[in-house]
Amino acid sequence: MAPDVAPQPSFLLWIFRSLGTTFSVLFLLSALGCFFLTLLLCLRGKGPMANACLLLVVHWPTMVGILGAVTGVISMFQVLARSSATPKPSELAEGWSVALVTVLIGVLMTMFFYLLAIVGTLFRSFASESNAKT
Repeated sequence: MAPDVAPQPSFLLWIFRSLGTTFSVLFLLSALGCFFLTLLLCLRGKGPMANACLLLVVHWPTMVGILGAVTGVISMFQVLARSSATPKPSELAEGWSVALVTVLIGVLMTMFFYLLAIVGTLFRSFASESNAKT
């Protein structure tokens, strides 16, 4: 007879467990803020300062990802500092998963917002050209 094996959680569930409540909320807030500010700057922004503001806004999810990486590495070092013997790899894996998953999610979200900013800027430039011709 085969031993009872616990079912593996789905990949999406593992990502949410790795992120935890704090970083899930931070990523949600940074994504919503970045999305609405990018749309606002692309639709209503005028002049070269709108492009400079876009470059500031688009990087918010990456900054949350870097914060998560630092937090994950700090939690790993805390596990190492507290253990009197060699810690189990499963204890260190939690810190590694937070450090790596937050950076991955932050970079993926930033790529989406870069594409949104590029499309919005192109739309704005085409709209200004058509207004100049009339």
